[in-house]
Amino acid sequence: MTGVQTCALPISAEVVKTLENAYRDVRIAYAAEVARYCDRADVDFYALRDRVNAAMAQTDDSSANPQAVPAGGLLIPTVGVGGHCLPKDGILLWWRALEAGIETDRSLILEARRINDASPAVTLALAEEAHGSLEGCRVALLGVAYRFDSEDTRNSPTLALVPLLRARGANVVLHDPYVTQTDQNLRRAEAEGKFTQDAEEALRDANVVIFCTAHRVYADGLDGILAGRPRLGTVVDGCNLTTRVRVERHGLRYAGIGRGRLTPTDELVEQVLAGFRAVERGVANEVERVIAFLNDHFAMNDFDRVHMAQVQRIAGTCVTGCRIVDPGPVPRPTDEGGFTSRLVAHAMDDLPVA
Repeated sequence: MTGVQTCALPISAEVVKTLENAYRDVRIAYAAEVARYCDRADVDFYALRDRVNAAMAQTDDSSANPQAVPAGGLLIPTVGVGGHCLPKDGILLWWRALEAGIETDRSLILEARRINDASPAVTLALAEEAHGSLEGCRVALLGVAYRFDSEDTRNSPTLALVPLLRARGANVVLHDPYVTQTDQNLRRAEAEGKFTQDAEEALRDANVVIFCTAHRVYADGLDGILAGRPRLGTVVDGCNLTTRVRVERHGLRYAGIGRGRLTPTDELVEQVLAGFRAVERGVANEVERVIAFLNDHFAMNDFDRVHMAQVQRIAGTCVTGCRIVDPGPVPRPTDEGGFTSRLVAHAMDDLPVA
């Protein structure tokens, strides 16, 4: 039947499934590293992203449209990575090797998880840089679901941001038009008492607003959200929801992930592109080694074996982009653009999996 993909063994299907999400997690983490550099250097990450993706012929519309699901090579970093799959599937891909006590310190895939886990703290630092101390401030977090226009709060990065803000002495209130007061993840985060579906209640006397989820109602109603709020001083865009110009015309300070003012140089574009090439080759090498481990320890015969080419072929059918290149030597990027990457450094390592 046309369109049906077959695997020789359930473990092959599991490798593909976890790899698709693990590779997306890696691409988000690399984008986060690039955006963090752009924030330090006041460079426009989105202009840089579009040029890098165009050079790879892996473009999408999500730089300009927060409701578009990113599918290009370089993805879009936000307050963090949520949902059921991405936060765990890189670990699941490695699980049998982890059980066997294999050294993972140099794993690029697991390093990506650490980079993405740090995103809420990076967002907090961005807010403090723009606004100053948050002690005693009322901070409204708009968007609790991890995905736009949904009610899904599994592993919500917004909920990870709450205790960080509380530790700074902030008075936190959360709003989401789709999430309900009885949401189990709100309860687990002990945040249900600070949650409301009433936007006016959430915004009343707010000093800082952080957009955490790009719900369409926030994008469409932005001017009404920001206008006429005398206590509001700073808006932080943590989900590519809006622009500096649209916020600053309300007389408010603006900070956004990757929203620097400077045009990226040709040298930086080339360096980020070369870094992406190194990372994608590093992922392929790591997956090849994991497959070798699985075959050595769990394949009873040739039929049971996982084949890298088969994994690449099936993963390549993923609609959000999972192009796994062939394993091989990792190209070494130059440092002419000033950007450095932990993921590139891990890609350069020779990771043993035996």
